[in-house]
Amino acid sequence: MELSPLMTVPRNHLLMVLKCYFDGGNEADSQQYSVVTLAAFSGTVSPWEKFEIAWNKNLKAHGAPYLHTTDAVGLTGVFSKRNGWTETKVEKFIADCVGIIERCAAVKAGRKIVKNGIRPVTITVILSDFKKALEENPKLMTVEHLCATQCVPTCVLYGRLIMGADQFQLFFDQGEPFYGHIHDRMTNKKSRADTLWKHVVHAGESNMRNVPALQAADVLAWSVNHYFEENRARYNWQSRILGVDRDGEVFNLDYLRQANREAIERVASWKLPRRRPNR
Repeated sequence: MELSPLMTVPRNHLLMVLKCYFDGGNEADSQQYSVVTLAAFSGTVSPWEKFEIAWNKNLKAHGAPYLHTTDAVGLTGVFSKRNGWTETKVEKFIADCVGIIERCAAVKAGRKIVKNGIRPVTITVILSDFKKALEENPKLMTVEHLCATQCVPTCVLYGRLIMGADQFQLFFDQGEPFYGHIHDRMTNKKSRADTLWKHVVHAGESNMRNVPALQAADVLAWSVNHYFEENRARYNWQSRILGVDRDGEVFNLDYLRQANREAIERVASWKLPRRRPNR
C-alpha cells in the first residue's frame, strides 16, 4: 500500500488514495470479435483489504492458484481436466468469485455512495462501428487508446467527485496494449498539462496471477464481451456480475460520430507514438 516517495502531504491533511486496476478482454480484431472491453475496479485501502482477504480465501477453498476466466471456462491451462477441473467445479468457483464482487462492490445513487466498496467500470467499443468512424475521422487513433483514455478518467472522476480522493495509483494487466497508451499520455509534456495526470502518482503493469483485483476485472471484462458476442448471458454467474452496479459506456457509431473533434485534433497535435492499428 506504499505511496510514491516523491509525494508530500500537507500538515493536518489526510491523504486519500484510490487504487485502480484495469484488465481488458478481446483484441481489436473485428475479424474475430465484435467488441473490446476494458474493465476496472477502484477503491481505497480498507475495501481492497477486505476484498483481497475474501478472494484469497476463496482461491484456497477451491484449490485454484488464481482466476483467469478464459482458461477456466475452456478447461485449459491450470484449469484442465488433467488437474481435476470440471465444468461444474469451474462454475462453482467462478460463482463464488462473483459473490465476493457482489458483496464488496460499491453502490452509487447519483453522486452519493449508498454502499462503500470497490467500484466497477467498463468501457466497451463496438469494433465494426469503430472501423466506420475511423474511416470518417482517421485521427481517432486505436480502440485500445479509446478504452484506456475513457476508463482512467471515469475512475478518476469517481474518485475525486464521489470519494474525495487526492491521488491515484493505476495498475494494468501486463502484456495488454492499454497501459502503453496511458504511459504515452503520462510521459508526453503536452499531455501532462492536463490536470488529471497530476493526480496520478503511479501507473504500471502487474501480473494478474498475483493480483486479485486484476482477476476481478478479468471476469467482468470477459462477461461483458461474451454478452455482446453471444447476445445473452451463458452462465448464471455471468448474469450476476453484469447486474452489479457500475459506471461505464458503450461506444457505438452514433456515440463515436459525436466525439469532440477539437479534443481529437489537440491529442493528434501531441504526436504520441504510433501503435498497432486495429483490424
